[in-house]
Amino acid sequence: LAELEAKKLELQRAREAELKSVEQKRAQRKAEEAARRAAKAAAKAAGADSDDELVDAVAAEAAPITPLFGAPVAEQLIGEHGVPQAVHLADGLSTGIFLDQRDNRRRVRERSTGKRVINLFAYTGAFGRAALAGGAHQVVDVDASGRCLGWARTQAEAMGHGERYAQRR
Repeated sequence: LAELEAKKLELQRAREAELKSVEQKRAQRKAEEAARRAAKAAAKAAGADSDDELVDAVAAEAAPITPLFGAPVAEQLIGEHGVPQAVHLADGLSTGIFLDQRDNRRRVRERSTGKRVINLFAYTGAFGRAALAGGAHQVVDVDASGRCLGWARTQAEAMGHGERYAQRR
């Protein structure tokens, strides 16, 4: 009888833990959705328009915006071959940089001295900033997303290259 009672108590505790886990996941999804709504509202306030929704890659199902450990970080500055890059780790899939293109950005930097560069499908302008760091005479970033181009402009200006940098949407 004691064995049955122990098993019953074990099952009850497992069920309570499962319910708590489900509640935590629900709360996390609600927080992520609220963060997405806030990010969209901030983007709209910064001048982004509804076309940005076509290129919005913030998807909690594919890439949760809350970290497993620690507090979320809105923006983190990283260095790549001497070029600063701001990444947005709390924006799901839309972090601001494609890490697999690192070597290609280095190649662009090495070959851009004195050249005029157009960066099509620029996203946040990482290739354009690599060209600027390599001494490009002028860089034009082209993208459909006003929000992403806003990140690109901010970073180009922070690098001190605003006068050699332009954008088209």
